[in-house]
Amino acid sequence: MRSNDYRVLIMDPAGALENLRDNPYPAEICVSPKECLTGIREGSYDMLYISLPMDSFPAEKLIKNVQKKQPLLVIILFTPDRAMVSDFLSNLVDEVVEYPYDHELTANTIRTLVAQKELLDKCDLVGRSDELKTLADLVIRIAPTGLPVLISGESGTGKELVALAVHNHSLRKDKPFLAVNSGAIPRGVLESELFGHEKGAFTGAIKQRKGYFEQANGGTIFLDEIGDLPMDIQVKLLRVIEEKEFLRVGGGERVKVDVRIIAASNKDLKVEMEQGRFREDLYFRLAGVKIYIPPLKDRPRDIPVLTYKFMKDFSKGNEAKFGGISGAALQRMMEYHWPGNVRELKNLIENALILAGSEVVLPQDIEPYFQEHSTVGRKFLAKRPDNGAPDNQNILEILVKIYQEVQKTQDMLQALKPDDNGKGNEVADRRRNQIIRMLEKNNWDKELTARELGISLRTLYRRFKKYDIRI
Repeated sequence: MRSNDYRVLIMDPAGALENLRDNPYPAEICVSPKECLTGIREGSYDMLYISLPMDSFPAEKLIKNVQKKQPLLVIILFTPDRAMVSDFLSNLVDEVVEYPYDHELTANTIRTLVAQKELLDKCDLVGRSDELKTLADLVIRIAPTGLPVLISGESGTGKELVALAVHNHSLRKDKPFLAVNSGAIPRGVLESELFGHEKGAFTGAIKQRKGYFEQANGGTIFLDEIGDLPMDIQVKLLRVIEEKEFLRVGGGERVKVDVRIIAASNKDLKVEMEQGRFREDLYFRLAGVKIYIPPLKDRPRDIPVLTYKFMKDFSKGNEAKFGGISGAALQRMMEYHWPGNVRELKNLIENALILAGSEVVLPQDIEPYFQEHSTVGRKFLAKRPDNGAPDNQNILEILVKIYQEVQKTQDMLQALKPDDNGKGNEVADRRRNQIIRMLEKNNWDKELTARELGISLRTLYRRFKKYDIRI
């Protein structure tokens, strides 16, 4: 969809957003949550502006209902005071704008969100986190350059989708795109698969065969799991990059090709180089541009929109109605570390919906899964500098992470445990007093207090609310 075809709905009970009716995109205005939900259900909108405050109807409830209908909708909150917007609510939307707002600056922000959404939609990357938006901006900038690209990230983060996005926004978008899993091809036939072979080159070679590089000529080849390539193939790949030519297996004639190479690995290629398993010169030729895809645990804002999308897709595919997922369960999902990334999230959602049926999925329904997988993928590896001495700063960061995990686990267990003769209240009082003492010690500096408690500032604000601490 082109930007000028965008349909915008404005939920504006007080008329605070009148100036945005036609800028930057034509919009329709509604004045009540009921009217807004009806419009979303009956129309096909791409963007929603919501003006706060909203009398007698919480914005969080409206937004969750909207996202169940249209998970990929871009949502912008306009508010007279950012303090009105909770951390959880801000995680559900794409942008929070405080008014009175700068009209042109706001319009530019909206245009940027639209450009990011168009790219993410085209390559099926779903989310509204800052990390994903930064990734979209980078792809838009580097795609037309033709430079080699090296993508890193954990399994299941969508490396092939990013590679396809780079190709689709490049000058080669009308040419072939071939994705090759280097680690899945047997070593004995890998050279032939990549570079082709001549008739009679080996037993069974009854005719000439073009390899992936020739098939992708003029376009893009995506080499996944590049770290698994044997050294002799790495030499041939380096020749392709530097000289744009190669020899087929059993051939003596050089084959010229013009192919953009996008490589990816879930291994640390710098470690592979140090161990002598990956060529340093090849690494630097591949890494013309480096793209890192953060794991799902580092972008929790993507979890709600992914959840609603998977729910909608699963319900549609199974022609069944499910009870949905509670806000508390969603919050718990945002705190899990997701070692399997998006694939794992999708599987959990589908299983939870099947088991719950028409009932709403609650935290206790998914907690056994999280407990069973609590240690999977937890790796706190201390780095060492070149001289081999321990990196004390890195070790300190690891200890802080471990402390944070212990705190999260204690909070989760306490939240699930029923109040037993006031013991739950005693624990809450101790937690509350601990935070207040730390605040007093630090002269009410919230950032310093959060650091010393080993938690994020956002988590500290949540605890202010949970333990009724007013500053």
